[in-house]
Amino acid sequence: MDIRIKAIKDGDSLLKIEHDWNSELMRSANNPFLYSRILCEFVEFLKSSSWTPLILTFLSYNRIVGIVPLKLHSRFNLKYVENLDSRIYSEFFFSDEYRELCFEKMIKYIFSELKCHSACITLHNGLVDHKLLGKICKANGLDCRETQYMGRALIQVENGWEIFYDSLSSKIKKEFQRLTRKLDRMGPWQISNSEINSNSINRILTIERYSWKSRWRAQNNVQNDYKLLNILNASQRNSPVTPIYESKIWFLEVNQLPIAYLLVLIYKEKAIFVKTSYNEKFKQLAPGKYLMIAATREILRTTGVKKIDLITNLPFAKIWKPICENRTTIKIEQHCFLSTIVRFIVANPLISRFAKYAKIMN
Repeated sequence: MDIRIKAIKDGDSLLKIEHDWNSELMRSANNPFLYSRILCEFVEFLKSSSWTPLILTFLSYNRIVGIVPLKLHSRFNLKYVENLDSRIYSEFFFSDEYRELCFEKMIKYIFSELKCHSACITLHNGLVDHKLLGKICKANGLDCRETQYMGRALIQVENGWEIFYDSLSSKIKKEFQRLTRKLDRMGPWQISNSEINSNSINRILTIERYSWKSRWRAQNNVQNDYKLLNILNASQRNSPVTPIYESKIWFLEVNQLPIAYLLVLIYKEKAIFVKTSYNEKFKQLAPGKYLMIAATREILRTTGVKKIDLITNLPFAKIWKPICENRTTIKIEQHCFLSTIVRFIVANPLISRFAKYAKIMN
């Protein structure tokens, strides 16, 4: 089988082929974050960082048969690659009959053509990809080590809301009822949903401004949640291209003030809870948890969703009694000692600042 790799490093190159790109995704892929406009947002954002986007596109007679979103870091002629994002891009796209060949081409491209010294690839364990990748690495004389990465919580809801609600513990149901009474005492409140547009984005940013995440960003010198903004910008309906998924933002409002939101993407009978946050002043209401349960009720009553994907497996997910789908990170190294140096350089902020200063002085 003839396969060639096209490495996409800028948004314009992706937009030129996005019709074929999105058509192939809708036909065969399970990961909506591979949608052209979302990837473009991530690619453009990376231009302002020390990473270079590297979207590997595998073509067989001009048909897209594989997509691997990576990013490349290069410093002092040492190169290192990893997933574009280890949580939302831990599921690559391959046509089944080309899967093994695409992995072989990927490894040869990374280590022979790009001459990288190491790579860190995170894959979810629902497929055999992590085992297949390990086998190919060993066949090519590369050292590889596996470590566990945070899994993702999946909730089976194919039997509808009533059966799902009955499956929750009596403690959770009583808490839900107690929070409802608490909201009633605070004044008029409502749960609503909206398409993604400038108005709903402004409401989200207002909630984010007063959330605990705001303090975390200030402490870590991070201005914005770029992942959230990338997905919001790509999902607006005024885009020249219609997204391959349905998107909704759910809001909890008290006295006309939005105090919590939940961003949901619905794709192929799966609801993905992408982001949620709440105004910290209303923490005693557990508004994020309350909104997730309330939104689940409406989603199951109005759509054909059979599975909910929480993306992560944080402690709050336990109340849902989910199935945890594990992820594995495969660290691939050409020369163990040199690769250790590469990882140290990439991770060390002092070296990063020194390199930036040296560049300015030159």
